[in-house]
Amino acid sequence: RYEEAEKLLLVSNEALLAKRGADSKQVKDSQARLHRLYTQWGKLELAEKYRPVHTTTTASGSSE
Repeated sequence: RYEEAEKLLLVSNEALLAKRGADSKQVKDSQARLHRLYTQWGKLELAEKYRPVHTTTTASGSSE
């Protein structure tokens, strides 16, 4: 089942990336799902590729 999920998630991630761009919430959510899949599957090297990047926000609202 991991293989099936991987194929679907990779295809949808590529489509979202092409349509929405790397900074869109949909792409970030998709990559978080890939990270979770690979982590649960034990493919930690691949999981690292899709690790969510967290930014902090200052009081003025800008990202650091």
